[in-house]
Amino acid sequence: MRLEDCLNKEVNALCTRFGLSEDLRNKILDLAQRNRDEARRSSIRCLAAASVLYHIKRDSDCAGITTDDVASVADLGRFLLARVHRRLSFKTNSKPQICQLRPTPFVLSAVKRFNLSKTVRDKALMIDADLIRKGGVGGSPSSTAAAIIYLASLLMGEPIAQTKLIDHTVYLSAKAKKILGMLGLPDVDFRGSNRQRLLEPLNR
Repeated sequence: MRLEDCLNKEVNALCTRFGLSEDLRNKILDLAQRNRDEARRSSIRCLAAASVLYHIKRDSDCAGITTDDVASVADLGRFLLARVHRRLSFKTNSKPQICQLRPTPFVLSAVKRFNLSKTVRDKALMIDADLIRKGGVGGSPSSTAAAIIYLASLLMGEPIAQTKLIDHTVYLSAKAKKILGMLGLPDVDFRGSNRQRLLEPLNR
């Protein structure tokens, strides 16, 4: 079987397992086919899984699907998958529209996925609106949404574990601190027991 056909078969199998739309499936197939050389560096399955991971991290309907989820379904090592995903991101992220996506739909999708309360939802959307007015923080909209949800959950006394929202908790804390900086608020030690009190300025 040709490399192109094998790659299509792996991508289609993963997309079916995650119930991805036809439109998203076509985007994933296009990304995988444009990076066929990566299959020779790692494997066909790893390229297919990394392509799936790349696009689900940028699709609001897939909020909450993690690297671990994709690695488990594809039967791959998490670190190998993450490494190939980083290479794809490095090659592809030169497209400016990716960084200009607003986190709002990702916030709404996460609220629904994690069955969060209306108070957390409203606070998250308020933070999101403030960020948009300030020009945003850049980077992946899904990671920005995760940080917004994390801050809102702390503020409303319904804290969510960082590991539930994102793969890399250090990155989430850094993004949350960046959001606080954008909003003109002091830095917070998210490991401290008084973190909710330190975030009180956001409730004013």
